[in-house]
This record gives sequence, C-alpha cells and structure tokens, in this order.
Amino acid sequence: MRPILSRSTDINDHKGLYTGRCFIVASGPSLKSMHIDRLARLENDYTLGISSVMRWEGLPFKPSFYLSQEIRYWWFYQNLLDKQNYQGLKLHANRDSRELPPPWLLIHNDSNKQIDKGDFNGFGDRLDWVAGHGGSAVLIAAQVLVFMGFKQLYLIGCDGNTAGYVWDGGAPRNQEDTKLFLDCTKLVHKSLQEHGVSLVDLTPNGNLDIPRQTLAEVL
Repeated sequence: MRPILSRSTDINDHKGLYTGRCFIVASGPSLKSMHIDRLARLENDYTLGISSVMRWEGLPFKPSFYLSQEIRYWWFYQNLLDKQNYQGLKLHANRDSRELPPPWLLIHNDSNKQIDKGDFNGFGDRLDWVAGHGGSAVLIAAQVLVFMGFKQLYLIGCDGNTAGYVWDGGAPRNQEDTKLFLDCTKLVHKSLQEHGVSLVDLTPNGNLDIPRQTLAEVL
C-alpha cells in the first residue's frame, strides 16, 4: 500500500496532497476475469476501494483508500475492515455522516446536489459537499480524489450493467440506477476533462461511454 499522507478526519486537510494516478476499484463481477497477478500489482499504486468490493476474498491488494456511502451498512463494513486489519484511509459520504465515529473521514453528500443536474465538486479550495446521483459511490470518489490532487483516474470493476457483484453474481443491480450511472459517468468525464483530469475505464467488456484502455496497457 502506498503511504497515506494524512490521517486527519477533516477532508479539507487532504487537499492537494497527492499527484499522479489513482485506481477506483468497484465491485463488478468483471474483476474475476482480470489477470490476478496484474491486479496484485496495484498494491504499488494508489487505489480506492468502493464499499462491497472488500467482501471479495480474492482481492489481491489492500486499497489505499476505502469509501462507503450507505449509513445503514456502516456497522457491517466496519466489522469487515477490522477483521482484515485494514490500515488505509476510511471515508464515508452520507448526509448523516455525523453519526459515524472517528477514525472515519466524513464527507457531506448533499442531497440537493446531483450530478445529473450539473453538480460536481472537487476543484475548489474546500470540499464541504459532494454530489450524488442515485446511489453510486464511484462518482463521489472521483470528486474526492481530484480534491486530493490526483490527475489520472482509472475505473476497474465498473461493469455498467445489472450483472451483480464480484462477491455474488446472483445479486442483480437496479436497472434504473445502472442507466443513471452510465449517463452520469459521461457528464463526470466531461467535467474532469475540462479541468485537465483524465478518466479512463479499464473494466473488461465494460459499458461506460468514456475512453477505454486495459490494465496491462496502463501498468
């Protein structure tokens, strides 16, 4: 795991601490089709794991950062991370984030700010709110990471379909949320591009309408 440069629980203390690239790792079943040794090499990069990806016992590295969103599952992920002796930075984005104790880094997900309505944060001096879009933590993560200074964002496990999760392919995703995620990802890509930040999808056979590469090409 790459070094964590601050353990502050105030997100504004993390502004611009990092440079270069970060991989956002979601929980799509396509992760199982990726070369495991290649995935393991991400231990040497900055990575951000999204919520339930940590339920996959086959994940061959520990993410530098971990982001959850749903307050009702907080206790489950807290116990899961404790069992794995997780040493990375734990972030939680929710309008009720005040309910969580330290050392979680709390981020205010403003329910009045929505990516599909044109809201996107991360380029200002402070990050007092992030915009959601119907449940996805991936695009919230993009706002957090650009605020932290990363200039190249790569998506892995963002299948963009309803085919379930890497830890349970039989648990289908909501079709309406999936379509919204596809639409909002295009909006986020455009916003990032205007600010000199790249967003590239590395998901095998993914459905996102943004630039694509393979993990092998990037590594």
